Amino acid sequence: MSQDTPPKWITKLLERFLDPYLFNGIYGDLLEDYHDNLQTGKRAQANRIFVLSAMGFIRYHSLLNFQGKNQNTTSMDIWINYFKSSIRNLTKNKRNTFISLLGLVVSFITAVAIFQYCYFESSYDTFHSQSKNLYRVSHIFTNSSNTSQHATTFFAAKDAMSNEIAEIEKATHIFNVTGIIKKDQEVYEEDNVIFTTPQFFEMFGFSLIQGNYQDLEDPDVIMLPQSIALKYFGDEDPLGKILEIQNMFGENWEMKVAGVFEDFPANSHLKTSIMLPMSRLIHTGEAGNIFGNAITFDQVKWRWLSFHTYMKLTEGADIDGVTESANKIVERNRAPVNAQLNQKHAIWLQPVNEIHTTTGIEMEPFPTIEKKVITLFLLIGIFILLIAWINYVNISTARAVTRGKEVGIRKVMGSYKSQLRMQFLLEPFILNVAALVLAITALVPLIPFLESITDVPFFTSVLDNHLLIGLVIGIVALGSVLSGAYPAFILSNYETIEVLKGKFGFSSKGVMLRRVLVVVQLIFSIFLVASLLVVQSQMQFMLDHELGVNIDRVILIDGPVNEVNNDNYEGKMETLKNELLAISGVQTVSTSSLVPGIENIWRGSTESRNGEEAGVFLHRGFIGYNYMDLYDIQLLAGRNFDRDFETDRTALIVNELTVKNLGFESPQAALDEEIHFTDGSFKIVGVVSNFYQRGVQFAFEPMTFQLDTANTGNYLSVKVATSELNHVAVSIEAAYKNIFPDSPYQSRYVDDIFQAQYTSEQRFRNLFTSFTLVALIIACLGLIGLSSHLMNQKLKEVSIRKVLGAANSQLFVILNKEYVLVGIVSFVLTVPLIMILMQQWLDNYQNRITVHLGFYLVPFFVVMGIILITTLGYTLKVIKTNPAVTLKEE
Repeated sequence: MSQDTPPKWITKLLERFLDPYLFNGIYGDLLEDYHDNLQTGKRAQANRIFVLSAMGFIRYHSLLNFQGKNQNTTSMDIWINYFKSSIRNLTKNKRNTFISLLGLVVSFITAVAIFQYCYFESSYDTFHSQSKNLYRVSHIFTNSSNTSQHATTFFAAKDAMSNEIAEIEKATHIFNVTGIIKKDQEVYEEDNVIFTTPQFFEMFGFSLIQGNYQDLEDPDVIMLPQSIALKYFGDEDPLGKILEIQNMFGENWEMKVAGVFEDFPANSHLKTSIMLPMSRLIHTGEAGNIFGNAITFDQVKWRWLSFHTYMKLTEGADIDGVTESANKIVERNRAPVNAQLNQKHAIWLQPVNEIHTTTGIEMEPFPTIEKKVITLFLLIGIFILLIAWINYVNISTARAVTRGKEVGIRKVMGSYKSQLRMQFLLEPFILNVAALVLAITALVPLIPFLESITDVPFFTSVLDNHLLIGLVIGIVALGSVLSGAYPAFILSNYETIEVLKGKFGFSSKGVMLRRVLVVVQLIFSIFLVASLLVVQSQMQFMLDHELGVNIDRVILIDGPVNEVNNDNYEGKMETLKNELLAISGVQTVSTSSLVPGIENIWRGSTESRNGEEAGVFLHRGFIGYNYMDLYDIQLLAGRNFDRDFETDRTALIVNELTVKNLGFESPQAALDEEIHFTDGSFKIVGVVSNFYQRGVQFAFEPMTFQLDTANTGNYLSVKVATSELNHVAVSIEAAYKNIFPDSPYQSRYVDDIFQAQYTSEQRFRNLFTSFTLVALIIACLGLIGLSSHLMNQKLKEVSIRKVLGAANSQLFVILNKEYVLVGIVSFVLTVPLIMILMQQWLDNYQNRITVHLGFYLVPFFVVMGIILITTLGYTLKVIKTNPAVTLKEE
C-alpha cells in the first residue's frame, strides 16, 4: 500500500456503492482531507478518519438500492420480483404445488426419522473420551466340531495381558449376574448386576455423582446407578446405607453403598448396572463357594470363559502386535488344557465403538445390529427424498409448454439466462423451505409414534444432534438445486422462438428426462416392494417354523435363587411342585437350568471318549423328570429320566446333533456310551430329536441334559392344560408366595420369550414396511400430478382419434402403453438388485426362505397395478371428453 493513499478496501466499497458521477467528487474531497490529516497527525489516525468519513456516504439505503451495471432495476427489486413470481406460479398451480409439497413434507419427516435412527444406531460408544483407543478382548474358540466367536474371554486374561504387554495402558473386566437385593424386608430381583474393577470408570469415563471409584477395591461395597439409588432410597442420601445381596454363590453379603453414578447413555452397549467389586468375586471363588473344593480358583482362572474384558491401549499402539502378543499369552497358559481337550483359543481386539454393529458373536450382553441394515435404511431414506424431488422435476418438465411461453416472453423483455435460472431455482427452494417448516411442525406430535417404530430416543437426541440438523439443512439446499437445476438450465438455454413455440415440452430431451426419472422411481418402488415381500415372508417363515418343542401354554417362573442354599430348599420346592399340580388346569411341572428361548451359557468340552481325546463342545443343562414330556421333545432312542433308576444321577440325555458331533453312527449306537467332562463321567441313556433352544435364525445346538435331583434349576416350567392362562397364573403366584414368601415372584410365558428372540427382526420388518409404504405413497402422488399434465397434453390427439373412429379400448392402450413399457424396463433393471441384495440379507439366517420367481413378478404387478389405478381417473376423463369441445378452436 502506498504511503499517500488510504486503505484500498474502503475505496473499493465507495466505488461499488456510489454512482459514478458522485464517486469522483466525494472521493476527491475525502482524499484531500486524508492528505491534510497525514501532515498533521499519524497515518493510523488519518486512515481511521478516512474510513469513518467514507462510511458516512455509504448509507443503508445505498446498500439496498445501489445501481448495478446494465440493470434497469435495483437488485432488491429483482429479488422481490423473483419471489413474487415464484409465489404466483406456485399458487397458480395449486394442485401440483400441493402434490409436490405434500410429498416433500412426508419425505422430510420420514427421512429425518430414518437418518436419526441410523445416526443413533451408529453412535454407540462413540461418546467415550478415548473411544478410539478402547478395545474389547473377544474370543475365537475352535474345537473338533466347529469354530465360534465369543464376546467373553478367560478370567486371567486381563491381568496376564496387562502385565506383559506395554501398550496396554489400562484394563478391566466384567462378570454379569442376576442378583437378589434385600432392603427393609423387601426383596428385589435385579438382572443387570456386574462385578468389575475401579478401572472401569477410568476407561469408560462414566461420571460418579457421589463417592470415589477407587472404593470399588473394597470387597464389601456396592455402587448404584442414579435410577436404582432413587428406587431404593428416594430422596435420602444413599452413601453408607446397607443393602443385602442374598445367596450370591450361596452367600449372603451385607454391602455398603459407596458410590452413585450417572445412568449409562442409551447408546452404550453396556447397560446401567449395579456394580459389585471384582475382589468380592475373587474371595468367593478362593473360598470354594463357586466351583466347590474339587478344583482351586487358580485352576479355574484359565478355564472360566465368562468375562467381558476391555483394554485401553496407548496412543499409536500397534494393534497387530498387541494381538499377536496376547495370543501368545493365551496359547502358553492354555497349552496343557487345550492339548487335553483338543481345543484352540485365540483372541482379537474389537474396537468398542464397533461392538453394537457387529453380529454373529455369542455371549453378547445385549442385541446388536448389522452395518448392512443401517446402510439399507440410509439408502431407503435417500430413495424417499429422491422420489419426492423427482415428482417435482417430472411435473416441472411436463409443464414446460406453459412455462416455455413465460420464458420466451421474459427473454423478449430482456431477461438474462442467469435471471431465468435464479427464477427456476427459487421456486423449488421456496417449496423445500416451506416443506421443511411444515415437516418440523408436524414432527413434534409424531415423536411418540416415531420412537415406537424406531425404538430410539428420538426427541432429545434430535435436538442435540447437530450433524442431523446440518444434514437436514443440506437436504433442503440439495433438493432445491436438484429439483430446479434441469428445468432452469435446459429451458433457459433454448432459443426464444423455439421456447415460444413450446418445443421443449415435446422435445426428445424433455420426454427422455421424464421417462428416465419415472424409470428411477419405479426401480425404487419395485425393489422396495420385492424387499418387503422377502422380509415379510422370512419373518412369517420364522414364526411358523417347527421348533421341535411345544411352548404353548407354558408359564415360566424364575426360581427363588435366594433360597437355594437353605437346608430345607429341596423339600420346599417339592412341596411347591405338588401344590402347583393340585391347581385345576395345571398339567405338568418341572425345574430346569435352561428353557427354550433363552441362551444357555453353561457349556463344556468332552475330555475323552473310550480313552481317545475328543474335545467336543457341548451345551449342558439340568432338567427335572418331567421336562421332556412338558415340552413334548421327541425321544428317538433309549428312555427319559426315571425315578426308578438310581443311576440316573450320573446319566445323560443328548440330542441328535451331539450324537453326530461325538461320531456315533446312530442314536441307538450312542446308548450306554460314556461322556467325560471335567466334573465327571456320564452315561447316555436317551437321545432326543434336535430342537431350537433359541430362535430359528440360529442353528441347532449340541445339547446334553443331566438330572436336576436337587430341584436347584433356575427356572420352574408349568404346563397349563386350559387356555385360561391368566386365571391359572393367579393361583400359581399365590402358591409360590405361600412357599417362598421372602422371594420375588417373576413369571413369563415361554412363547413370549421365544417371540422376543425375533425383536430385532420384528423391528426391522416394521420399519421396512412403514418406509416402503411411505415411498409408494410419495411415488403415487407424483404419478397423479404427472399423469394429469400428460393426459391434458394428449386431449387433442385423443379427440382426433375419436373423430376418426378409435374405440375406447384402443385409446386406453394408447394413453397407458408408455407407463407399461417404462414399467417393463424398470422391472428388468430391478431384478439383479433384488437377486443380489435380498440374497445377501437372507444369508444372515441359518433357516431361510428360497427366493423364487414370485418374489420378482408379484412386486412388478403390484407396482403396475398401483400405476394404472393412479392414472385411471385421468385416463377415463380424457377418453370421455367430447371432441367438439376440445377441437372447437381448431
